[in-house]
Amino acid sequence: MPAPSSDFAAGARFALGAALARCAGADAERWRGGVEEMLRGLEQLRADGPDYWDCRTEYAEALMERADRTGEPGLYEEAVVLFRDGLGRAPLSRAQDAVRRSNIGFGLMNIVTHTGRVELIDEAVAAHREAVDRSEPGDRFATHLLLGLGEALVTCGEFRSDTAALEEGITVLRRAVAASDAATFGGADCRTALGDALRNLARLSTDPASLEESVRCHREAVAMASGPPSPGALLGLGNSLGALYHRSRDTRHADEAERHYETALASPGPMAYGLRGAVLTGLGFVRWLRAVGSGDEALRDRAVAALREAVDRSPRLRAGMALTNLGSALMDRGLASGNRAWLAEAVTVLRRALDDSPPAAVERTLHLNNLAEALRCWYETVGDPAAADEAAVLLRAAMAVPQGDRGGTDLAGVNLGALLINRALLEADPRLADEARRVLEDAVARFGPGHPSRPHALQKLASAWVTCAHLAEERAGAAALRALRNAEAAALDSLAATSHGHGLHGVSQMLLSTVRLARAALGEPVDLAEVARLARTCARAPDTHLGVRIRAARAWGVAAANGGDRAEGLEGCAYAVGLLPLMAPRSLARADQEARLQVSEGLASDAAALAIEAGDAGRALALLEQGRGVLLAQGLDDRTDVSRLRALAPGLAAEFERIRDRLSDPPRATSVMGTGPGGPLTPFDGAHEAAVLAEDRLSLTRRWERLLDEIRTLPGLDGFLRPPSVPELVAAAAEGPVVVVNVSRFRCDALVVTADAGIDVVPLPGLTLRDVDAWAAEYVEGVGTAYGRNGVDDAVAMMRRLSGTVGRLWTTVAAPVLERLGLDAAPREGAPWPRVWWCPTGRLSFLPLHAAGRGAADSGDWVLDRAVSSYTPTVRALARARDGLAAGERGGRASTGRGGPVPGGRGRPAPLVVALEETPGAAPLPGVAREAAVLRELFPEGRLLSGPEATVAAVGRALEAHPWVHFSCHGVSELLDPSRSGLILYDGRLTVSDAAARRPGSPELAVLSACSAAQGGIRIPDEAVQLASSFQLAGYPHVIGTLWPVADKLATRLTEDFYTTLAADLDRGRALDPATALHHPVRALRDRYAQAPHLWAAHIHTGP
Repeated sequence: MPAPSSDFAAGARFALGAALARCAGADAERWRGGVEEMLRGLEQLRADGPDYWDCRTEYAEALMERADRTGEPGLYEEAVVLFRDGLGRAPLSRAQDAVRRSNIGFGLMNIVTHTGRVELIDEAVAAHREAVDRSEPGDRFATHLLLGLGEALVTCGEFRSDTAALEEGITVLRRAVAASDAATFGGADCRTALGDALRNLARLSTDPASLEESVRCHREAVAMASGPPSPGALLGLGNSLGALYHRSRDTRHADEAERHYETALASPGPMAYGLRGAVLTGLGFVRWLRAVGSGDEALRDRAVAALREAVDRSPRLRAGMALTNLGSALMDRGLASGNRAWLAEAVTVLRRALDDSPPAAVERTLHLNNLAEALRCWYETVGDPAAADEAAVLLRAAMAVPQGDRGGTDLAGVNLGALLINRALLEADPRLADEARRVLEDAVARFGPGHPSRPHALQKLASAWVTCAHLAEERAGAAALRALRNAEAAALDSLAATSHGHGLHGVSQMLLSTVRLARAALGEPVDLAEVARLARTCARAPDTHLGVRIRAARAWGVAAANGGDRAEGLEGCAYAVGLLPLMAPRSLARADQEARLQVSEGLASDAAALAIEAGDAGRALALLEQGRGVLLAQGLDDRTDVSRLRALAPGLAAEFERIRDRLSDPPRATSVMGTGPGGPLTPFDGAHEAAVLAEDRLSLTRRWERLLDEIRTLPGLDGFLRPPSVPELVAAAAEGPVVVVNVSRFRCDALVVTADAGIDVVPLPGLTLRDVDAWAAEYVEGVGTAYGRNGVDDAVAMMRRLSGTVGRLWTTVAAPVLERLGLDAAPREGAPWPRVWWCPTGRLSFLPLHAAGRGAADSGDWVLDRAVSSYTPTVRALARARDGLAAGERGGRASTGRGGPVPGGRGRPAPLVVALEETPGAAPLPGVAREAAVLRELFPEGRLLSGPEATVAAVGRALEAHPWVHFSCHGVSELLDPSRSGLILYDGRLTVSDAAARRPGSPELAVLSACSAAQGGIRIPDEAVQLASSFQLAGYPHVIGTLWPVADKLATRLTEDFYTTLAADLDRGRALDPATALHHPVRALRDRYAQAPHLWAAHIHTGP
């Protein structure tokens, strides 16, 4: 047998390499070894031999196959070079030439897909066109050549917004379909490609015919499969069904689409690179749409997870839709949950989608609109004007695109209208409201009766009309009434365009209810019973957004009450109160919790007022405790004694404490979570980090909720972390009466809680909600004027007004309450002073009830002359402070109470004194040195931190070792973002959130000699988000703070008298009584400056 020729040996080596490459699978090293063997075989073949060019072609095809698996553009580029080289040099038949040119076209299109180099599309189209021109009748690859040309033209239309190319591509693909059947090479692929092309055409119009034909084409492709359909065919059908669901909201389409996506993902064979990403993009999109409609949180999570993976697995050209779907799902998740971390991440993801997509792509309108909408929502959340400005530019750009995705163009008009509404409200500009109305009327006019976006546009139009009414020159004038009627018409149309189960149905119900209530308030005839019925239906719909449900429940209660059915009104308001704790889950950062709870203002007070009217004072108190101090209750729960749990189930106790500690710590500072009104304007650099932290916190919260369910199954722990019962609340008045002053639109009352009599209702007919709001605004805004900020004349006038308010508080609140308590005169000389705990609701918390009085200082008509006053934000907080005090006494701390000498009393404590006479960037405080000196003289064992030593970190560490702490420094009150209020230390703020998270060893007394340390947030006054409450949450039973800025010299004098009294009491072995120690110097200042309450009434005691 003759020896083999060199060409035979080379060919055998090449064949071996080819076999190795084909069998390599995902093993890159084995594949590399195979192609290296192929190259060695090629090098040994003679260039003029019969097999050389066939082997070069096979090698190029091997590169293409590998690139299809890995997505490496370099392999496509190398293959294209080889195919081109062969065109000019290889002896090819006309059919072979056509196939080579088609391969060049496919290679170029893959380079475009994986690199985004859209400039290569023309070259690819040209190659495919040449291939089709060179094919001959009867060519077995003719259909495949048409497929390549059609797909390239469609891609040109998609990413160049070239409608002519798209239409030509559809024509070419129709030829391919007509010339093929199940037995034709590529016949099913032609139908898949035509279906995709028709779906792209449908994006340019509102006509459903193209989309319906697209579904039919994909069904044919799937049906042609001899075995299981290919993942590509299933993807095409799923995508078109998903698009049909997007338009029709027919859940049958969504169900089927999800089945096809999941089948494709479960396909046993290897998937081409990018195909899994495309399937996940479609699956995530459909899941997200379903979650929007159903409110299903778990489904939304699954959508986000699918889309995150889709982004990682999508080639460059196709990543834009994965990114825009992910960004939209994150935006929806942020809005549904209230977590701005996901909203910020949505902005970053959507910006990337816009930046990475070709500037002429059809999808660009979607990217422009979606990024703009995320920026609008960010503006609505944090008030960042730069975000609003950018959103407006992007939306107008989207509206100006002539050949873009109609969904993006049409929604851009709606979202521009929504942005203008936001700006009109924030800037109180009626011209912006009117522009919003015009923009939204145009948007509605562009939508046909069955357009899926029409209900949303109508809702925004109704909101625009409501804003016009709100900003009308005459709030009850003809223009306002006309605007409200138009708002009602738009809301009615929106409601008629949706049905039960539709994601927007509840929003339309709530809008219609609130608009009709507004009309009724202006004297228009309205069927309030029907308003209550409609609002009740919305409030009870679990698939409606929680905030919408609470607003609807409020409307239900108000409509029923104003319509004369007070019992039904109580049920509506009480239902809303029951939902409030769900608005501020532990998964949210504090700023987001506060923002979400703005919906709560006055809600608990309205429910309590109706309960009082119904004769149920116990329910009234329970409603006030449930609907006020929601965040405070979470903090109190963090201090729950777990000794019984530890004895019954030490494992559960350990897990409970671990999760509790992690959730009670403030979220790690990021640029995103640090934003709020007045915060950073461009916080998106830290968005991904914040989102990761948010995911972790959400997971912990869900485990926390399951853990509570487990704990409550244990013997005797069924009430673990549940709100206290009414008898438990009444027990908090064991040391003296607690006066809960309820202020509501319906009526005002004091609930006087005493251990003996229970709950006594004292009606306050002279007090109104409107008066309280006006008086609170007067104190918040007027104290600076009273100090002389605007000159002497204005100061004198303001002092008279503030003094007058103190008199009105006496007449309307204090006098009736003290009379009911029998406190009608000052105690006799030497007799103990009676105690009263005030628990004001709403904006009454900004006012000095303890300073209420009238006449001269010696008139006797002053609270200060009848009782020692303390404050508590809620009755539960007072009960918990008493528990903490009792625990401290059991641990050996000095007792506190109203009694006389305490056997076994202790010596003077060693307080931590934080004193900053000079603070970088702030005015000097001359009185600080004197306060520090007084404390050093009275308590020489104390520790002083001043100047550069008084850093946030150093103070935090030192708090752990000192039961008493005294801060003498600047304080800042952020009325709109109260968790950022704080004490100004040398290197920054000790904020409300920071203070609440501290864990001092044996805390007893905190004195906050700083401005406005007991002043909360104006938008959530019932949440007691202020420094005094935060130090109570940290464990200090007694806290001294101020309701407004104080004069330095007077504050120093008061501090000296206060501590002198405390020291003397301790020396005599008396119980620690900070409230009484504060009462007497405040009373002395009142005697001197009775008509200037801003000088003497700021200091208050909070605690038992």
